[in-house]
Amino acid sequence: MKKRILIVITILVLIAACTLGIVKRQTYTDIMREKNYMDKLQVAEIPGDLAVEVCEDMKKNLPKLPIILKVRFINDVEFLFGTSRQKICVQKVYAGDGIEPGDEFYISTGWSIIVEEDLKTAELGFVNTPKLNCDYLVFISEKIDALDKTVSVYKVCDQYPIVPLFCYENTSNIVLPVNGENTYVPYSKVKNNEFFTTSEAGLESWNKLKNEMMHIYP
Repeated sequence: MKKRILIVITILVLIAACTLGIVKRQTYTDIMREKNYMDKLQVAEIPGDLAVEVCEDMKKNLPKLPIILKVRFINDVEFLFGTSRQKICVQKVYAGDGIEPGDEFYISTGWSIIVEEDLKTAELGFVNTPKLNCDYLVFISEKIDALDKTVSVYKVCDQYPIVPLFCYENTSNIVLPVNGENTYVPYSKVKNNEFFTTSEAGLESWNKLKNEMMHIYP
């Protein structure tokens, strides 16, 4: 009898979780149907001191990753439930077995949109979504199994708070001051940035890292 009650409770919990997921997914989808929906979201800036520390570590370890590519983004980012993907065309291969210039596939950065009653955010790993038809340097950790078996998806390295994605074009970034521990700012105010940080020191450190990566992988 107790076992039967436990099974019923488990089923009810699963039903409740699925219902909540469906409700959140519908809300999540609705905001993407709005015009300029990104401008209605908040985005986090990385604290400057953390940016300096992370960039130093990335400088040492990014070149060790198994797949390093110069790519061109050929469609907009697709925000899926809890993650994202974006289609690219390979321009140059610096590291990566079995990948050739001209190959087209998806990369997943793990970006997501979170919609809550009091806060709607784009979780972008402190870098902006890529511009179309523009070349980027990207550091990838592995090929992953996609739900859609008809497409190939590669996972961008996620061992750092900052997504290792660098635009070959120069971008003018602004630092938007924040108060307290909350580093979220309106995306509309920093949407022309390539990188989001709370301090000039953080921006300087990231720019130095980007320039060094551009020199190694032209």
